[in-house]
Amino acid sequence: MNQAQYEIIKARSQFPVRELLVVPHGNNDLTVSYPAFGLDWYKKNLKVMSKDYSHLGTRERISFRPAVTHESISAAAFGFGSNEEFDAKRDIFDPIWLQLGYIVRTQDGVFTNTQITD
Repeated sequence: MNQAQYEIIKARSQFPVRELLVVPHGNNDLTVSYPAFGLDWYKKNLKVMSKDYSHLGTRERISFRPAVTHESISAAAFGFGSNEEFDAKRDIFDPIWLQLGYIVRTQDGVFTNTQITD
């Protein structure tokens, strides 16, 4: 008599897996990566963010784009300083710089969400 062989088959994906965080944003929901990308230089974070990922709940390929400033604020405001599973103060903010989007300072003023970064 043959005995059944048992094994656990782990979920696999050809892309790195990212969890997602859904936060209120205006009259809609905003879905962002969890944990947030970083803590590195903004350009390095953008490079990592632009790769393909998967989410095991949807089993689809997903990708991320840089958030504009008001989206970053919505994501960061959720649970700020709560010391819960998600805490933007602990998990996102670097004490040296604030990465909310492109912010460029020139002699003519400060510009946010601009395509000009140098």
